[in-house]
Amino acid sequence: MKHRLLPAALVPLALALTACSGSPERYTVPDAAVDGPRLPVAWRSVAIRDVSLPTYAASEEIYSRSASGALTSSSAVLWADDPSRAITRDLARLLARMTGAQVAAEPWPFFDRAQATLEVRVADMLAESDGTFRLTGQF
Repeated sequence: MKHRLLPAALVPLALALTACSGSPERYTVPDAAVDGPRLPVAWRSVAIRDVSLPTYAASEEIYSRSASGALTSSSAVLWADDPSRAITRDLARLLARMTGAQVAAEPWPFFDRAQATLEVRVADMLAESDGTFRLTGQF
């Protein structure tokens, strides 16, 4: 009987300790400003494939580069959404605003097929020690 009571008695203690610890801070992908005139594109509609991220960038934790060049993260600083999904969604929204074209992430939600498909492969997605956020890759 003691063996069954001991784990049951530890549950309230574990819950109390969890309540004392702070929850992690969560961040969204920063909004990019769209200034100036629309950019003309040759297509009326563009489908965007899921943005491909490096393994570290696809995780929930936000990575930064230390002064020594090492990549570090903390479980106390997390993305608010799946990074690949959030970047794909935000890219579609920004391109639609910048170009005036019909832009959406795949699977294409509209009746007519998209005239073009955009594929983005991110090479680096890091918070730098100087406070900048670096996103490099190819499309």
